[in-house]
Amino acid sequence: MARRYNKHVYSKGIRLFCIERVMKKVLITGAGGFIGSHLAKRLAEKGEEVTCLVRPASSAERLADSRVRLSYGDICVPSEMESVLDNLKIDIIFHLAGRTCAKNLEQFLEVNQGGTENLIHAVTKKCPKPPVLIYVSSLAVMGPSQSGELKRETEIPEPISRYGKSKLAAEHVLVSVSDRIPVTVVRPGIVFGDTDLMNLELFRTIQKTGLCPIPGWNDKRYSWIHVEDLVELLLLAAESGERLQPDSLTPKNCGYGVYFGVTVETLRLSELGQEVGHALGRKRTLTLRCPPLVVLAVSSYYEFLKRTTGKDQPFDWDKAVEARHNWVCCGQKAREQFHFAPQCSFADRIHQTVRWYQENGLLEPEFSCTGNASAS
Repeated sequence: MARRYNKHVYSKGIRLFCIERVMKKVLITGAGGFIGSHLAKRLAEKGEEVTCLVRPASSAERLADSRVRLSYGDICVPSEMESVLDNLKIDIIFHLAGRTCAKNLEQFLEVNQGGTENLIHAVTKKCPKPPVLIYVSSLAVMGPSQSGELKRETEIPEPISRYGKSKLAAEHVLVSVSDRIPVTVVRPGIVFGDTDLMNLELFRTIQKTGLCPIPGWNDKRYSWIHVEDLVELLLLAAESGERLQPDSLTPKNCGYGVYFGVTVETLRLSELGQEVGHALGRKRTLTLRCPPLVVLAVSSYYEFLKRTTGKDQPFDWDKAVEARHNWVCCGQKAREQFHFAPQCSFADRIHQTVRWYQENGLLEPEFSCTGNASAS
């Protein structure tokens, strides 16, 4: 955090320096979402001047905080982005707006790549001094870990899903302006925590049945991070992170200005199920391995719902493609440069998430285990 030093001279001739904190002006795109709302709350607690970009048609319920300013606009409409930045002397932009679910690659690119292009154009046109821009990307950009070894920032991205390809396209946009705008990219693993609805179905399934479904025959490994830990990493990246270079996505300098956001590098889905089961009061949670045809049927059902209702679904075809693989990465770079570490243990974070679901009526408030379910 930047500080301004004011000199004070005392009668005895001793000169002291008093640190006066300088308030940062921050813009968050996608502020109404899961991660964005947590980030807005944390920045408001720090005393920053926070402007939250919210789509006109979306709910701002998560941003019911008098300390933040709401600005309505669509990142896919260039003129609206220019209006948002007009007369705002922004110091930092946290760019979280994007699509995590879409019918096809074109819809993903329209928001994830096109929206990023619109934001960059508005910044270059309306901001005399370029702000620091922190882009929240995804581990999906890297592609899966075929051998189970931890991915590192220095590896060339090889996305396999439409979502991952669109997020990489956005990163290329940011690299192209890295000589004019200071940009840092953070690629989180699977994010969970209070207000998260994407992982809710897994928690509900474990509570109701005592089973943790495993897509496919093999128990995959994933990298995880709690949303509050991710927020702290984003703040650290804004304050002192590397900035992208024109060759940050090439073999010569790959990964410079890029950080993986994880606190648990590798955890099998069955191990996650055990932690969730313990938090719900279960003595034991069994795994249910789902044959590939079952995975296809379930994902096809959610794909149908997505296309007919227009609403994001937890397990469509794109997610089914990703579910066939391990998604693990190494958080060593952030630990070494920022001394970044989780504020609580993973088990405590799972308990915290379960409590939030229960307090908000999304899970049964109490569970009394009278017996263990059986799995085939």
